[in-house]
Amino acid sequence: MNANKLLMRRGKVKGKIMMNCISKIKEAILMEIDCHLPKELAHSRIYYRVHKKWPNLICPETYDEYIQWLMVNVYDESYSKYADKLEVRKYVKACGLGDLLIPVFGTYKRANEIDYDALPNEFVLMTNHGSGEEYYVICTDKSKLDKDKTNRKLNAALKKHFWKRLCEYQYKNIPPRILCMKYLKLPGSDRLTDYKVVCINGKATRILVCTERNEGRDYYSTDWKYLDHVFPQYRSGELLERPKCLEQMLQAAERLSAPFPLARIDFYEVMGKLYFGEITLTPSAGCHKNLNEKGQLEWRERL
Repeated sequence: MNANKLLMRRGKVKGKIMMNCISKIKEAILMEIDCHLPKELAHSRIYYRVHKKWPNLICPETYDEYIQWLMVNVYDESYSKYADKLEVRKYVKACGLGDLLIPVFGTYKRANEIDYDALPNEFVLMTNHGSGEEYYVICTDKSKLDKDKTNRKLNAALKKHFWKRLCEYQYKNIPPRILCMKYLKLPGSDRLTDYKVVCINGKATRILVCTERNEGRDYYSTDWKYLDHVFPQYRSGELLERPKCLEQMLQAAERLSAPFPLARIDFYEVMGKLYFGEITLTPSAGCHKNLNEKGQLEWRERL
């Protein structure tokens, strides 16, 4: 490679880094602005940035408009105990579903409190107030875990205000904590399939199935028929096997979602055993990029 080509390649890399930095700065600025605006204006702006049109927040017609409407009119800070990954465990037990909870080895206010020697060889560390890769660490071999790097990541996550990202107010008043949970796995796979049951007024309506680190996203009906609701680039590209615990999953989802106009109840299935993941009151914060028009409008009758 000659000098000119090398300089051009370096210039492109620097340009991408610069654009990423600008994008993150812009996102941070918009986030700080939106969270201080009146709710209706904030969620109109958020919806517009994703869908390039203004939402109908008076009589919502699409799935995402309805979720934005809920954030404006219903889901506020008082719902924090359901969004808190630690506190929600009490609610699950109160619903008689404690046997679905993933075992917890410990909870911590700071990562420096974690006694790694007392933990098993495999575990998951996550914060209770956010969602996404920046909020968790998966350890499959404790001897290879960089503990200092893990502590830095988790301590940084504890300081983040996840609720501000898309104004999901139910996350606002959650006291940040770290949970250490059992690592669930399947033989020959490093990633579990996520089964996310969407319930409306306590009735299971659809199941979002996420595979391969969420790269595959498919919707199924409650009797496990594939639904053409997702743009092709987001699909897994294969018909997935019906989960063994489907009926138990639907019954648990309906019991847990009973108090809410809309809730997505997330589960895992491991060797025929069902596990509760979390309650998501505002799926994708009303910013679904994967849903096609059919997927957005299919919800209208039910809502």
